[in-house]
Amino acid sequence: MKLYDFPLTVGKEWADRSYRTIEQTIWEAGNEEKGTATDYVDWSRKVVSTETVTVPAGTFETYAVEGFGGDALVGGWQRFYFNPDAKNYVKMEGTGEGGGGHVLTSYELAPKGNGPELAPQNDDSSKLYVPIVLGASIGVLGFTSLIYYRRNRYKWDT
Repeated sequence: MKLYDFPLTVGKEWADRSYRTIEQTIWEAGNEEKGTATDYVDWSRKVVSTETVTVPAGTFETYAVEGFGGDALVGGWQRFYFNPDAKNYVKMEGTGEGGGGHVLTSYELAPKGNGPELAPQNDDSSKLYVPIVLGASIGVLGFTSLIYYRRNRYKWDT
């Protein structure tokens, strides 16, 4: 999903469609059925303001990006507070089953030129290392929370 459309400016709007494939196993009357389903979610985003946000990792000047996704599982309203220095959002709020919130508790930018094992010296991809790791960590935490919530709400056979 395209969270941001750079450069960010107040009033800027964009839309995106994200796809997902769900693999599932259903047990019914002693029979096991496996299947996959692919669907999509349409998202809209807008930079609504610039705001100063304080989270455990510090105080940040952010772009407040609001959006809505039309899906029962992960849809609903979301607001991301993006900070250019951290290269990611430092706070997220949302509604729906996939909503809730996240805050940045700490971060460290990777130094430029981490060596050939991470990125070539003349390549700017080292700037992506921390946002990718941070985003993946937040994503795994959110997905794990969602699965835990749904498992307790709808008892699954495992």
